[in-house]
Order: sequence, then structure tokens, then C-alpha cells
Amino acid sequence: MLGWDIFVTGIDKQGKKVTIASWSASIFGCSWLNELVKQGVAKDLGGNGYPNRYALPLSVLLDKIIPSPPDGDAPLVIGDDYVRESKTSSFKFHDNVNY
Repeated sequence: MLGWDIFVTGIDKQGKKVTIASWSASIFGCSWLNELVKQGVAKDLGGNGYPNRYALPLSVLLDKIIPSPPDGDAPLVIGDDYVRESKTSSFKFHDNVNY
């Protein structure tokens, strides 16, 4: 698959790691995160692609992903057994988070 499955995680009141939001993005779907790193707003924690990890303030993240995360400027990709559109898909907030 060419693209990214993105998971926003945090720590709840009980100290457990929880998923706050998730979505699938195109091959350039993380470019906005790299821009935030260049601006000094976010920090690239590394990961070599599997996974990539970033840290940034929740307020900055929410400004970027509401009402929908940035798509990135990506072409349509057609693989042997899949098609990857340039648009973000399956965006969802997970409502089981207890902050």
C-alpha cells in the first residue's frame, strides 16, 4: 500500500495509551506534519517510516485535522490489487477517550 494509516494517541486519566483519532492518507499525507516540524511547531521523533512518530501540541493538531485532515498533494495510485485515492479516508474521532 502506498500511503499512511495515521493514529493520534494520547494518555488518559488512568495513564493508559488511547487512540484519539485515526485516518488513512495518501502517499504525501504526512507532508503537513513535516511542515510543522520545519516551522518548529512539531517534533519528529523518528521511526524510519514504520512507524513515523511526531509530537505536537493538541491545540495545533486539532486546528489542522478539524473538520478533516489535510490530504497532501498526491496522485491517484493504482496497484496490483488496490486503488489509493489522493483524499483522506476513514477519518474518525474515537469517543471512548477519558481525559
